[in-house]
Amino acid sequence: MQYVDVTGSLVSKVLRYDHVIAQALVAPSPGNYSIAGNLLTMPDAGNYWIRFTQTNGYQVMPTYGYLPNTPWYPRVRFGLLPPPAEWSSQLFVYTVPYMLGTYVTGTVLDTHMIQFERPNLYNDPSHLPDILIFDEDNNFKYALDGYVQIGPVKADDPPYLKGTVYNWQRGQITSLDLTYARVDVTVELDPTDIVWGFYTYAEPDVIYTNFDINPVTNPIAKNSILNMYVKFTDITPGQNIYHQLLDSGGNVIAGQTDDPFPGEGSPVVFAQIMIGSSVSETNFTFTDVRVRGGGLAPAYQGIPQAVNFWDIGYWDGRPYPIAGAVVVYLPYSILNVLSRSDIEGRVSASLPMGAMPVIRYLDTNGQEWV
Repeated sequence: MQYVDVTGSLVSKVLRYDHVIAQALVAPSPGNYSIAGNLLTMPDAGNYWIRFTQTNGYQVMPTYGYLPNTPWYPRVRFGLLPPPAEWSSQLFVYTVPYMLGTYVTGTVLDTHMIQFERPNLYNDPSHLPDILIFDEDNNFKYALDGYVQIGPVKADDPPYLKGTVYNWQRGQITSLDLTYARVDVTVELDPTDIVWGFYTYAEPDVIYTNFDINPVTNPIAKNSILNMYVKFTDITPGQNIYHQLLDSGGNVIAGQTDDPFPGEGSPVVFAQIMIGSSVSETNFTFTDVRVRGGGLAPAYQGIPQAVNFWDIGYWDGRPYPIAGAVVVYLPYSILNVLSRSDIEGRVSASLPMGAMPVIRYLDTNGQEWV
């Protein structure tokens, strides 16, 4: 909100909503309210304004940043007891589900600050997050032990080392932001560092572990569609969220569901997860398998990929351009969008080295043009 004060100065203010009453831990009493099912109980018959802080209804949230060779589970959120945005100012409710997060992805914000992916850390002053830090090439840098000595040293205190794989250090964490999962450390960090955290945090969503959507650890998930749906029946009252796996064409894959009675009830699909696979330039390793004079180097002649290799080129590696040709037919209307030289460049970039493209254009009558 902006306004001009009596002195003629432009003043900017951020609107803030203060809680009039807090939520009761057990039963409502003067000064707080309670929610039981769909019933909201207020302490008196006064006038109140209710502000909703998030979208209600079932929705699927992105998965956390797990390691590539571990299962990936979607998160399901629905507004039964949605966590308020101002959680830190609310009364503590002991039933909030705390979970142990392992290999939680961390991002370097500054030379001494890390922000982890999963917020709302459990407030345990005697044990802060344990942190592993590697450089961008996965070389080990630091292992920070989150244990904090409170009071005099006792015989039953945890041992100094968590293990012998890493050289764990204590006393390297200087401050902690529980709400945003930010940690200040004394060690020097680089923006390209790879950081993993181990700590307990409040999980507001349902971690749906009935289906692994990682195509590496669950190959049947690759190039498929996962339907997430809710169904209310008397047969399975303890579970209402289910999944059904479809192939890339939208056809149901038999047996790939956790619904014991898929033909009963009225399922309502609230999300679809498209599962594919992708690679980048960092996923490729280049190896020169040539031998001077032509042919495949002896060390690589027995590998399975050898049957697909073409020996096209001179001894110095220059390609021989007349080794093969391929005819490419395209609709004539594409010339209204791209020039012939542009099309030739795009086609050549998609062909193996040494292959010559022959491009022909077909009009709506089937007539061939060059």
